[in-house]
Amino acid sequence: MIDISKKGILLVSCLISMLFVVSCNKNQNKKPNVSDSIKWNPQQEFHLIDKEQNDSLKYLDNPIALDSVPIRQLVYLAVNTDIFIRRNEMRIALTNTLCIRNVNVDAAIVVNKVEYYDAEGIKLVDYLKKPVELAPLQSIWLIVGGDKSGDGTGVNFIIDWAAEAPAHQPIIESLMAGSSYQLGFSYKSESVVVKQWRYGVETPIAEL
Repeated sequence: MIDISKKGILLVSCLISMLFVVSCNKNQNKKPNVSDSIKWNPQQEFHLIDKEQNDSLKYLDNPIALDSVPIRQLVYLAVNTDIFIRRNEMRIALTNTLCIRNVNVDAAIVVNKVEYYDAEGIKLVDYLKKPVELAPLQSIWLIVGGDKSGDGTGVNFIIDWAAEAPAHQPIIESLMAGSSYQLGFSYKSESVVVKQWRYGVETPIAEL
């Protein structure tokens, strides 16, 4: 009986080993899931929210006459490409989505400049080479950060926009999101108007 039991154990062990080898071979021959290896890493340039096609933005070859428009504003928007938690023990990278929304239902607006500054006030990037016209209810967005080489806390955008007809100011905000292990969070930053002109005449900040 003892010899039979040993042979049975040996046979079971052999079968388990064979199944393990077959399983490994199947896993090796299995085609990798492409989606598992793809990481969404959008380029840092403007896109339309409602369209994903090239040349979808309306660039203006001739800039509008800013001295005669009824409304023009210079807007400051604070963003963070990373934040610290537990004092200086851990840094979490943040992905920022800057969004500019034309809320007017019957008026276009023109985005003249979108400039990106570091915490020292030094301009890093000028995202628009030409002004962009946003049709009524049209929106554009821009991705910044999201990697380990973020520009840190205190970076900001300066947005210059105007309208050739009376119009409501656009909604300009940054949506920030990040995660580390099981910790995930998101928040937003709203823009602040720092300068305003009406028909070329600057309006004092106190009157905004």
